Amino acid sequence: MKKNLFLILFTLVLPITAAAQETIFPTQFKAPAEFNTGDVHISVLSRSERQMTTNFLFEKGSRNSWHYHPNATQVLMVLSGEAFYQEEGKPKQLLRKGDVVTTDEEFTRPISNEDMIVRIAEIEVYPQYLKEYLEYANEVDRVSVEREPGVICLFPMQSAENSTTIRILEIYASEEAYQSHIKTDHFQKYKQGTLHMVKDLKLPSMKPLDPETMKLIFKKQR
Repeated sequence: MKKNLFLILFTLVLPITAAAQETIFPTQFKAPAEFNTGDVHISVLSRSERQMTTNFLFEKGSRNSWHYHPNATQVLMVLSGEAFYQEEGKPKQLLRKGDVVTTDEEFTRPISNEDMIVRIAEIEVYPQYLKEYLEYANEVDRVSVEREPGVICLFPMQSAENSTTIRILEIYASEEAYQSHIKTDHFQKYKQGTLHMVKDLKLPSMKPLDPETMKLIFKKQR
């Protein structure tokens, strides 16, 4: 199986204002608090089917939480500053400008099926707001999947018989991931902006009957 490649560029400095002046990559958005402590800013430099290059800008005292990249090789390159890096079960190591670290599948572990939240949101929209609602929904789903590691899937669908009937397949890595998601600026923009557009909303939780096969679905995506 071909593995994805994650190239991570780190800018590790003191005040975030000084960092913004030093880095050649302008920051695009603030990293989700669920997976980071302190001020961490991100710039996605390139993204394709099997490769992503991202610049992380860390303020002094900030850190990235424990995480994994299933079926992927992750390459870390330090552009400036210094910080500690650690793999699970191994001692931490000091990284300085110019250091490169490569991690492979031994640093990965699957998301626990017991922790995942799976459901199909059932939404009815007032006809006069349908076009505007779809714009909101498509934006929040795209941004959430792109920026939040804990949001595994947000897949909106529209009924062929009734266009105002919307269903969204939602899969979150954990309850913590979901709670972090609903606190993000992009979700709150969607929630507050569409309150008057939604006629009815139901959020029934679902339980996967065959979680092992569900994982294969995502592995088959090219």
